[in-house]
Amino acid sequence: MEIDSTLERFLKDNFAVEAAEIKIVEYKENYAKCKIDVKPVHLNGDGVVMGGVLYTLADYTFAIAGNYKRAHTVSLNGSISFLSPANSAVVYAEAEIVKDGKSTCVGSARITDGNGKLFAVYSGTGFRKSK
Repeated sequence: MEIDSTLERFLKDNFAVEAAEIKIVEYKENYAKCKIDVKPVHLNGDGVVMGGVLYTLADYTFAIAGNYKRAHTVSLNGSISFLSPANSAVVYAEAEIVKDGKSTCVGSARITDGNGKLFAVYSGTGFRKSK
């Protein structure tokens, strides 16, 4: 994957990259896909991926999609609905910007396993600010 200014900036996100260990799989205009190789540190007391990990994965993926070759976009709002326990070895988020405005964007993300089993859905709104 070619490193451009969007990718370079998001690879510096210490929490997402270092602590959560999120890996960027693919990104392009209005779209991004990221993943986490699930480790014990990602699990809650019930042995499934912690909800906060899934939220971080979705929000980070949404941010990449919303910032691709754009002004700096920050979250105005983000929400997630958990549909089933995430109990797979790898968890993916695929985010798509569905409204790409001048000052705001709206996107959604699907959080799945490698076979497409849906664990959660995310919705976010971003504000495009000047650098």
